[in-house]
Amino acid sequence: MPLDQNEFRVLTEIAHKLDYAIRTAEVPPAAPEPSGAALDPSMLRLLYSLMQPCDKDELATRIMGAVATITNAERGFLMLIEEGRKLRFKAGHHMDQQTIQRESGYSRSLIKQVVQGGECVLIEDTSQVADQSSSLSGLRMRSILCVPLLFDTDDGAQQVGGICYLDARSIMHTFTARDRDNALIVAQMGAAALGNTAKLSAAARIDPNAGKIQQNFERLLDVGRTISSTLVLDELLELVLEKVLEVTRADRGFLMLVDDDNPKPAFRLGMNWNKKDGPLRRKRKLDETMFSFSSTVTNRALETKKAVVLNDVNAGGGEMDPSVSMMQMELSSVMVAPLVEKGKVLGLIYVDSKMSNQEFADSDLELFEALAGQAAIGLKNAMLYTQVAAQQRLESELAIAARMQQDLCPDVAPQIQGIELAGYMEPAKEVGGDYYDYVEDSESPGQVLAMVVGDVSGKGLGAGVVAVMARCFLRSMLAAYGMEDPSQLLGYLNHTLCDEIEAGKFMTMLLMVYDASTATVRYAASGHENIIIWRAATRQSEVIQSGGTPLGLSKSRGPTDNAELTLQPGDTVVTYTDGVTEAMDMQDNEYELENLVALVNRMGGQPVEAIKQEILVELAKHRGEREQTDDITMVLFRRQ
Repeated sequence: MPLDQNEFRVLTEIAHKLDYAIRTAEVPPAAPEPSGAALDPSMLRLLYSLMQPCDKDELATRIMGAVATITNAERGFLMLIEEGRKLRFKAGHHMDQQTIQRESGYSRSLIKQVVQGGECVLIEDTSQVADQSSSLSGLRMRSILCVPLLFDTDDGAQQVGGICYLDARSIMHTFTARDRDNALIVAQMGAAALGNTAKLSAAARIDPNAGKIQQNFERLLDVGRTISSTLVLDELLELVLEKVLEVTRADRGFLMLVDDDNPKPAFRLGMNWNKKDGPLRRKRKLDETMFSFSSTVTNRALETKKAVVLNDVNAGGGEMDPSVSMMQMELSSVMVAPLVEKGKVLGLIYVDSKMSNQEFADSDLELFEALAGQAAIGLKNAMLYTQVAAQQRLESELAIAARMQQDLCPDVAPQIQGIELAGYMEPAKEVGGDYYDYVEDSESPGQVLAMVVGDVSGKGLGAGVVAVMARCFLRSMLAAYGMEDPSQLLGYLNHTLCDEIEAGKFMTMLLMVYDASTATVRYAASGHENIIIWRAATRQSEVIQSGGTPLGLSKSRGPTDNAELTLQPGDTVVTYTDGVTEAMDMQDNEYELENLVALVNRMGGQPVEAIKQEILVELAKHRGEREQTDDITMVLFRRQ
């Protein structure tokens, strides 16, 4: 059937407005302020500096400088626990040992608290501390932060091996929880670097092969620089496994991760050398079908949380006999190291070799274990980064949805002869798809007004897009077909949404048209909440069931037929979404329709703005400390 001129115009308007709605939904929110140095390239550069070759004293200076930079501290110092469990000054930032001795009264107790408890101490604003010591108030410190340097022990635990103290006097800067977290990250990396330096120094004193120790040291530093170059999890895992194969010269390598819900290691990435390339020794990825390994060695590594090596597999005997799988795979040497961070196993690095002349030595095992320690820190940071990035994406989506939702609702109520209006929409933390709207009849301005209240199922950006679509479609239809038949308009909208929105999505809606010349309200509904009308003559409320099928569910079932209400002076109409009647308290009790009706009866005859405010107060009292979980939307009007 050919389209008439009006139908063609409607479709054209719908297309233009839907295009606008989609473009609105795609506009990214304003760039958020940086969420902390953990996501800033400057943080990576600071961590990178800790991986450069240097001695213990220089490394302590670099750690101190990195922590001071990342927190914008004015002063600070770093101390390490050495012989006799005594703290010794190693580096200062605008502070020397003499200054520390003069001001030791206030810092000593804080340092003792950090050393004994292993937790950082943060005093964001000393002026808010009630029981300040005289030494603290005399120095007029604005903010103080003290973080521990935690070193791994042989049994997989951690102990305090030093502290980093920071303070600031400026009223323009106080340390925050974000500064604390960033300082802890740098201190964690610094402690790992100091621990590796100590291990390699000890090995150099024992092992006469100093050349190999130096070579391994340089390799470890190179691995540290590589690991610090990215916080993207997949990139990090690939870089770690590449470096493991380079350092160990193993034939194959696998990286397995342990999930919180399943302690059994799961394959994540595999690589081996492509021997056809000869001396080039290019690496190639292995898929999960090639994931065959020795469970004997991996289980031992998991149980002990230490690196395990098994050489001369075919010989058997010894502390740990080879498994059948190792014999079948014709493996000569196997080495496994757990990825342990703060006593928790995050995964395993596994390498093996079939060449009888490529056995892993004790020095290889020590280097492999040190490398795994660095990898575990990088892995944990990458996991945290992934979580933060996912949260930021969710927050961006919710910000878009919230902006869309606010844009849907009118900024001001129109002036219509004979009635006073009040509308309200408050989105929940988890944004949904509520909206309300006013549309004046262009042919009878100030006389005829369409009022809409809608609620989309579901939450987030998807619900917001459906609300945008419904609003632009309905406004176009009101302009094209007029306002005489609300039921027909909802029927058209239902057919359109059935074609446009995904299965399972739907929207409830109430469409009312007020005509000042007759003081009547013609309305139709699609599965929306009941209508409350307070009658001035009886000073009681009537509850009218709206009925109908929600929009977008079925083309064969639609809205209610048109119905009419005649308003007498003082009569008040209250419409709302389920966020009002289903608001819950701490015990999961809903506010319910009966309470809303009682409130309207109590407030009947008063201005609609006052009724709206009283509803909001009552809902807040009902919820108590419980967070709002659904959007609250209302449209109220009263004949004057």
